[in-house]
Amino acid sequence: MPNEEVYVVMMSGSWGWWGPGVIFMILCMGMMMWMMMSHGHGSHGSHTAEPRGPAGAERILAERLARGEIDTEEYESRRAALQRTRELDQT
Repeated sequence: MPNEEVYVVMMSGSWGWWGPGVIFMILCMGMMMWMMMSHGHGSHGSHTAEPRGPAGAERILAERLARGEIDTEEYESRRAALQRTRELDQT
């Protein structure tokens, strides 16, 4: 019968940490979610977003021209296409 006593003690002892373990896990998960949600809302470096839409595209196009990646003719052609796209979006 000593085996039965050991079994009962082991089973009753293992349930004692179940509740605090779940609470601790929920707290850790909540803290991780809070850290992920608040990331970028403080002064943690320079996380600047690129401008989107035609203004950002024109800026990138101008930078490519300045670096010599495209010539003036291609720059003008692509800029005109961006302006046509902007006009279509406004209607």
